[in-house]
Order: sequence, then C-alpha cells, then structure tokens
Amino acid sequence: MERALSLNLLNAAGVVYFFGVTAACFFTADLLVLPRLSADGDLASPGCVRLLLYCVIAEVLANYFAVLRTSRRNSATSTVFARTPASTNGSSTVLGYSGLANAEFCLHCRAKRPPGAHHCPLCRVCVLGHDHHCFFTACCIGRCNRRHFLPLMLHVLLGSSLCVCLQYLYLARVFQPALSVNIWMYFYPITVVLYATGNADASVVAMVTLLFATLFGVLASFYFFFFQLLLVCRGQTPHEFAEVSAPAPKMSLGSCRRNCARVFGRCGLLQFLWPCPALPMPEDFARPAKTA
Repeated sequence: MERALSLNLLNAAGVVYFFGVTAACFFTADLLVLPRLSADGDLASPGCVRLLLYCVIAEVLANYFAVLRTSRRNSATSTVFARTPASTNGSSTVLGYSGLANAEFCLHCRAKRPPGAHHCPLCRVCVLGHDHHCFFTACCIGRCNRRHFLPLMLHVLLGSSLCVCLQYLYLARVFQPALSVNIWMYFYPITVVLYATGNADASVVAMVTLLFATLFGVLASFYFFFFQLLLVCRGQTPHEFAEVSAPAPKMSLGSCRRNCARVFGRCGLLQFLWPCPALPMPEDFARPAKTA
C-alpha cells in the first residue's frame, strides 16, 4: 500500500514538474530573457529565436497529449489479440505480435497477453510492447504511443537546450560575466548559501534554480531519446535489452528499416514534424507467424 501510494505521488509530481518547468522556461524566455538580450544586442535575430521557441513548445505539447491519447490503445487485454482465435496451426499475427500459441497468461488481468506485453501495477493493465512507465506523462509507453514519445523527447531536448543557452546568456549579461572567477556562483547549492547570507539577489536564485531544472530536462531527454532510438532500430524493448543472455531480440523484424517502420509507420518522418495519431498502426510490418 505504501509503495503504491509513493508511486502515485511520484506520478503526480512528475506531471507537475513537467508542466511547471515547461511553463517557467517558456514565459521566462519570452517575457524576460529575449527582450533583455535583444535590447543589449546579444541576439542578431531575436524574432527567429522567438519563432523557434514557439514552434518547439507547440511540438512538445502536441506530442505530449498524443502520447496520452494513444496510451489507452496499449492495453493488451482490451485489444483484438485477446479476442482473436488461433489459426489452424495455432498461430496468428495481431498488432505486430505473432504467435497466439506463445501467449502468456497474466495473473493480475486474468487474461492472455501477447509476447512482449508486461503488466504495469500503476496503470493496472498489461501493456503491448511495454517500454516503461513514464512519470512525466503518468502513463505507460508501449506499442501504440512509442511513435509519439520519441518526437516528444527530441523536442524536449531541443527546447530545453535552447532555454539553457538563453538563461546562461541572461545570467552572464545581467549578473556576472560567465567566465569570471565567480562562475562558481552558478552552482545551485552555493547560490542558495549566498542568498541566505545576503550576498545574492532572489532573482539570481530563481534563475539558477530554473537553469538547473532545465538542465535536468536536457540530460533526461538526451538519454531517453537516444536510448529509445537504439531500441527501436534493434527491435527491442528495455525488458529484452536487460536480458544480456538473450541470443537475439525476440520482436526484431531483421533490419533497422523494418523495425523503425513498425513503430513510426511508412511516413515515419512526419511524426517528427507533427504528431499524426490518425495514421494507422503499421500492422503490415508484423513478423510472419511461424508455422509448425
């Protein structure tokens, strides 16, 4: 009970952190940082930077809600898989997963689930192609919303990197030269101590706090994007990746192109320009079912 409560609190904290830092970065950059840097002549084309900021924040929000909207389709026990009869040779192909004969039985859901599906105790369902439970979206990343999660991480990486650069330039212009002997002031614990002793302004602490919160977003999105991209190219989930002794990925289609097409569809690059949840899931890229 205590573990479930702590995980639910972490779910709520992750969503609050995501929207809080996103809103703080956007409004700080748009209303405070860009006008000051433009007035000082530190930016050659502030209008282009503002347009880029607007485009990135629109992509982040669109992909975020696309991840939430398509997460409901990840349930393995509510899909056609659980209702599809096996063929004469005991195999079938549904949603890119073949082999009803190899179906596992989930004790929690009390139903069959395809290979690659795992039960999530927080979502309380078996998730197709379960990747992980994302606390920043409060839902599981799996078969049907993985195509939106990677573009989300890419645009979070781009947006947070842009905001870190703008915040760094603002601190360097308004408070201290960035390469002076006092660069250690930008180390968060020291900034708090300086504020407590009256040697730093509250605005410095606020900006440094936002800088470190945004920097965490850069590191987290960098890790998730490139690790997820590696898994997609190899046709793996983190569960299979963790099985060091596994001879080969169980759900791989044999080539990087086909593995990527299974996740993103035939028009995969469109997912990185704008989320397209209306595009059908690429079930025709499923691995052929093995015959006995």
